[in-house]
Amino acid sequence: MLYLEFSMHERHVETAPPPQSPQGGAMSVGGEYTKEQYRLLEDKLYAIQEELTNTLREKTQRTESLLQARQNLRDLENDNRTLKDEVASLKQQLQDQVTSNDVLQKDLKTADSTIELLKKQRSTLEEELGAQKKHVLSLKEENQSLLNAFLEQKQKQIDEMNQINDLHKNLELQKKEVAYLRARYNVGKSEDDSDSSRVLVVHPPTKKHKQLKFDTEVNTIAFSPDNQYLAIGLFDKTVRLYDTNTYQESKILANCTESLLRVNFSHDAQYCLGSFGESVNIWSTQTGRSLHTLTGHTKKIYAADFSSDSTRVVTGSHDRSMKIWDTSRGALIKTIVTSCRSTVNDLELSKPSNLIVSAHFDNSIRIHDLKSCKLVTELPKNHTQQVTSVNISRDGKYVLSMGRDHSLRVWDLRNFKQVYVFTNSAFKNQLNWNKAVFSPRGEYIAAGSSNGQLFVWDILGGGLYQHPSIPLKAHKDQISGVSWRDDGSEIASCGRDKLVTVFQ
Repeated sequence: MLYLEFSMHERHVETAPPPQSPQGGAMSVGGEYTKEQYRLLEDKLYAIQEELTNTLREKTQRTESLLQARQNLRDLENDNRTLKDEVASLKQQLQDQVTSNDVLQKDLKTADSTIELLKKQRSTLEEELGAQKKHVLSLKEENQSLLNAFLEQKQKQIDEMNQINDLHKNLELQKKEVAYLRARYNVGKSEDDSDSSRVLVVHPPTKKHKQLKFDTEVNTIAFSPDNQYLAIGLFDKTVRLYDTNTYQESKILANCTESLLRVNFSHDAQYCLGSFGESVNIWSTQTGRSLHTLTGHTKKIYAADFSSDSTRVVTGSHDRSMKIWDTSRGALIKTIVTSCRSTVNDLELSKPSNLIVSAHFDNSIRIHDLKSCKLVTELPKNHTQQVTSVNISRDGKYVLSMGRDHSLRVWDLRNFKQVYVFTNSAFKNQLNWNKAVFSPRGEYIAAGSSNGQLFVWDILGGGLYQHPSIPLKAHKDQISGVSWRDDGSEIASCGRDKLVTVFQ
């Protein structure tokens, strides 16, 4: 803008009329300014122009400064407004903080009051607690005094009860001793035995007499009722009859297709049976000839026994059934399934009443009537694992059961109640067909353990028979069966060590 004004001024100067004379006319040549005058005038003009330019420049700068100052003023006004807003906000916040502080001061005063109150309450509670502790200590001392007096009185009662129990035990022992002595000296023929030469031995055999060795495992043994034979059921699918006088092999009963699991004799000792696989063979003990093979079960037969008159055979199987057979014809008469309910591990027939007593996999002992084939009763499941064997006393009044729970139990068949239970920490039963038996007179029971020892319990004495040899060291491996000779003079055991051991 300054440049434009300066240019216009220059153009204005350039086009100015020629100087006039002092009288107002143009100077003539004679009246013209001299060069010096022109130069001076030009210098003045330039000075004036320079001054004007500087003035314009200063004016411009002042204008720009004024504009900048105005802009700065506007900015300051804006900043001032912002600061005023911020100050107002800070004042509000300060006011809020003051209000909040007043509230906190009030809360603090309330808290101080509460704390002071709690301190007073704590002090009061501590005093009460101290008093309660003293009271409790006093009660404890009183209680201890009463307890000592009670225990002293109780000990006196216990001592009195122990004396009464000792008297009662002594009385019971005397009763058992009297019964034992009666049984001991009432030797000779039994009530149902017409053979006057049969002498019943009271004390159990404890001396090792014979040991028979075989090439295969021995699963089952049985003495004949006439004491003439010991039947041995072998893994080699044969039954061997040994003469009990010489313990020499008398007969080999063959015609079996699998290993023997159970052997048994008829009550008159005329027949011998052996179960193998799903079948049972019946042989004549006189000739050794196979008379019948009983087939019909669908799984292994673990048990078989004759009726008291030898006209019937009852078999029990893993197929959860029992079958009744005609001995003379080898024909099936009846199958018991519904009331059987579980695998039959063993069974025996009570000679006087022909009850079928069976041991089962489901821890049960079931009793059926042979004639009607109906379930008479099921004994309480006192065994906690499967029952592996049952044996009926000669008088038919008691049944001995043995289970995989390592216990032996004696039951009264007249009221179906348990009367005795026998255990020993060293006795273990780990075979499903392991057999335990009564002694002929019923004073003792014998069973083989998985450690190869033969245990004999005294029923009258209520524990193991007191003899240095008991339990008898019979085998090196598990015992699978025991049989007691009918005159009581010998016990035989068989085991998986391929041995039969006979004690006298």
